[in-house]
Amino acid sequence: MKKTAITCVLMIMLPIIGCRQQKSDDYALISFLMGEVTVNGQPAEIGGILKQSDRIHTGDKSFCDISIGESIIRIQQNSDTVLESIFKDSMMEDTILSVTTGKVLCRPKKLLKADRFVVKTPTAIAGVRGTDFSVELDKKMTTRVTVYSGEVKLAKRVKQFERSLDRVIDVSRPISKEQKAVITADDVKKAETEIDVLVKKEISEISDANLAGIIGESANTISVSDKKINRFTVEDFGREKIEIEEVRKKPAAVVRHIVKMIEQEKEKPQPEGRILVTKYDIYFIKDGRVAAEAKPLSEPVRSGERLYTAGDGKLYCFDEKGIVYWSKSVPGIRGLNADQTGIRVETDREEIRYEAETGEKL
Repeated sequence: MKKTAITCVLMIMLPIIGCRQQKSDDYALISFLMGEVTVNGQPAEIGGILKQSDRIHTGDKSFCDISIGESIIRIQQNSDTVLESIFKDSMMEDTILSVTTGKVLCRPKKLLKADRFVVKTPTAIAGVRGTDFSVELDKKMTTRVTVYSGEVKLAKRVKQFERSLDRVIDVSRPISKEQKAVITADDVKKAETEIDVLVKKEISEISDANLAGIIGESANTISVSDKKINRFTVEDFGREKIEIEEVRKKPAAVVRHIVKMIEQEKEKPQPEGRILVTKYDIYFIKDGRVAAEAKPLSEPVRSGERLYTAGDGKLYCFDEKGIVYWSKSVPGIRGLNADQTGIRVETDREEIRYEAETGEKL
């Protein structure tokens, strides 16, 4: 199929998603989402504005990308997060994200001295400057931090030092590139017990200046021990590193087209949904949202008026407007060809032929 025909279908120019501008940008933007995502209990939309204290929840097989200036955060499936602080102007950026359940992938911009990018969980606090990393919290309140580039200042989040978290980050031990660290609820309880022995009185009675000194004395207690830090394994490079590399801002033209397709699907739902195929991605849109995202096996092939594409074990038949006629789950797809007699799919195990119009197996 000619590339110009696909480009005509897939890259229709649409109005740019707008957001308010003001002296300080105290908001974040939902740059992309897939599946079921809510903000403060209401369905989220691509291009939606997030403000301080907003709570974001992602459902099963869902995720949400948040852009704050040049920084981007991906909230993975089955996660609950709160944007505790959002501030950005020409002089500085300040972002604090609280994770109460699940996993986030973070790609903050290279920060200046006055900037701050912090991720908190009930058991840990991480501060960075231009570092790619992830933070995951399980049901047992165990925090796992993975560092892909740069370093993360990671500490146990103890109740005694809650009012001086910046100082806690300053004195804590850094976790370096291609290292993973774990902090458990038991680690935090042990640290709090040791700090109680050191302080010997109520923290509320201690001045900020004296508290800063106590935090400095407790640096080893609140930092992560050597035995809780591990180097990446071969499996980590094959799974986790690929995961963070997929967190990127999508081209504006693609986002505009996705938004337009979602609007069309809401106004006039198609029985089998709609599809957008770009050079790098496949977006399947159904029930008014992006229901699936995949990497295309190759450029779409044509048979008559129909187009065919495959990605991540799924075969789609659609037209130049992106309307899907049928789709099939086909594990292990390696190749795709079309002719007048039908669609030929090569898999890891066999060759399968489908009738072009109906998708019936031949």
